[in-house]
Amino acid sequence: MKKILTGSLCLAVMVPAMGAAQAQDFDLPPNAKPGQCWSRVLAPAKYETVTEQVVLQPASERIEVIPAKYGWEEKEIVVEEGYERLELVPAQFSTKTETVVVEPAREEYRVVPAQYETKTERVKVRDAYTTWKKGNGPISRLDATTGEILCMVEVPAEYREVSRQVLTQKAKTEKVRVPAKTRTIERRVVSQAATTRKVRVPAKTQTMRYQQLVSPPQQKSIPVAAVTDRVTYQKKISEEEIRWAEILCETNVTPGVVRNLQTTLRDKGFYEGAIDGRLGTGTMAAVDAYQRRNNLSTGSLTLETMRKLGVATNTRA
Repeated sequence: MKKILTGSLCLAVMVPAMGAAQAQDFDLPPNAKPGQCWSRVLAPAKYETVTEQVVLQPASERIEVIPAKYGWEEKEIVVEEGYERLELVPAQFSTKTETVVVEPAREEYRVVPAQYETKTERVKVRDAYTTWKKGNGPISRLDATTGEILCMVEVPAEYREVSRQVLTQKAKTEKVRVPAKTRTIERRVVSQAATTRKVRVPAKTQTMRYQQLVSPPQQKSIPVAAVTDRVTYQKKISEEEIRWAEILCETNVTPGVVRNLQTTLRDKGFYEGAIDGRLGTGTMAAVDAYQRRNNLSTGSLTLETMRKLGVATNTRA
């Protein structure tokens, strides 16, 4: 019998004798020996410190520009030439009043709408049926492998009150006389037509002050040396991975080992609980914090962590 630690549960499974290749096929720890405990742990990515000489700014040339020089001059220019334009003399209007027929007299048929009354009746909208519903029992679901509790229940038929319109008198038509409609309007009429006349518009001038080039711009090149620096950075040499690791569990750990572990973690500032020899949640939280601080595999109390802490794993007391 071997014990495999998965997460925070130590599961005991019967494994027949097999070779390393067979253990890999069954997704079990390779080369495991009696009395050992193994678990899948998250091994962190590995880095190495690399120092390189880098060019922060390559050698180049700086262009220095000597701007052009200008002088000021003034000049009278025509900004708008003189011209003749036509000016409109508007038309003259007078107002006349008259009565006009806007809608002649006519006969038309009008519809007398049908008469209805409302009747209400009860109709079935869904038959009774049976269905499965989730239920609760004396034993709750333990994990993803246990089944759920289902109960068959009968759902009664459903009814609904429906209101509908019932015809009591049919629609009909009747002839009516519609009188003519008139409107008194005022309208404007031209009493004198519009005319035009010529108007002379003089030219417009403006005194402009402008710049005149005295000397053109010039440029010269000035060499700029390259800028370099030594940069130290962390280079990743392997990705994080899930792998098997030998761990401490109830099979191969003693209260004396746990007390030594708690004392060492307390001395290093990771544990503040009692030195009671119990591998509880507080102790495991301190182990996890120490593993993350020192870039160790996380997920279980591995022998790698114990060696890093300098705690012996063969204490019997």
